[in-house]
Amino acid sequence: MGYSLDFRKRVLEYKDKHSLTFEQTSAHFEVSIRTLFRWCNKIEPCMTRDKPPTKIRDDRLITDVQNYPDDYQWERAKRLGVSQSAIHYALKRLNITVKKTLKHPQADEQARQRFIERICHHEQAGKPVVYLDENGFEQSMPRMRGYSLKGQRCFGTHDWQAKGRINAIGAIIKKTFVSLSLFAGNINADVFHAWMTQDLLVLQS
Repeated sequence: MGYSLDFRKRVLEYKDKHSLTFEQTSAHFEVSIRTLFRWCNKIEPCMTRDKPPTKIRDDRLITDVQNYPDDYQWERAKRLGVSQSAIHYALKRLNITVKKTLKHPQADEQARQRFIERICHHEQAGKPVVYLDENGFEQSMPRMRGYSLKGQRCFGTHDWQAKGRINAIGAIIKKTFVSLSLFAGNINADVFHAWMTQDLLVLQS
């Protein structure tokens, strides 16, 4: 059990004020005599670990995180033969945090840059820019987070065009939603054209 610095000071001050022995102070506060002696030598709590990990080696856990960044703590604990709480505190000690940056498996960074430049040209010309996006709720969602060392990204893949989803299409003009619709199943060219002509353009007319 850990005791706060304020409590330790009050115990020793009470002992000196009432001229109590260590045995009397121990009985009054229900603190062991050995603990009281240790407080007399060093009253500040120990804030750092002065021994190596005993349940799992740091290098073994780091290797496991690198090999299986998506695994949950209980899966990691089962594989390494320790409890889930041991994994939790070991990850915290090693500054390994939970995060994941998703990217599409067919992403093209050059095409994305050309698209951004086109938007800039339209905005500079004073033309209104309508931002459209399509997203959906998959029947089998990927794990949205994974583990990696603090300061490093954890990458994964996610196919936003996978089948078996409830899809949504939305449009934003000047940071304001002007249309948002839900569709069961995939969205093809006909569905998109119908939404644009019967919903988006009607609202903007």
